[in-house]
Amino acid sequence: MHLPLTFSGVGPEVTKAFCLAKGTYRTTATYTTDSGSNFIVHLFNRTDIEDVVFNELESAAGTYHYETAMESETTGDHFLEIEAADGAWTITIRAI
Repeated sequence: MHLPLTFSGVGPEVTKAFCLAKGTYRTTATYTTDSGSNFIVHLFNRTDIEDVVFNELESAAGTYHYETAMESETTGDHFLEIEAADGAWTITIRAI
């Protein structure tokens, strides 16, 4: 695992798998929406959801910045599922 890890995209996406050790990570995101929409990010391991990283509802167009502590309950391969209805996003995972 080489931190930081950064992922970018537009709209809904599932990232490629990446390796995380069990622990807590500082996770930041930037999300741009043209009309206001949900921005939901889940952390999954290979078999189950581990954490709801972000669950934001924006009612207006704009660029939003978020930061949280993300919990990985297991060591091994993980991926993020991004539910971003209409916007560009960037997510970065760092060690605390």
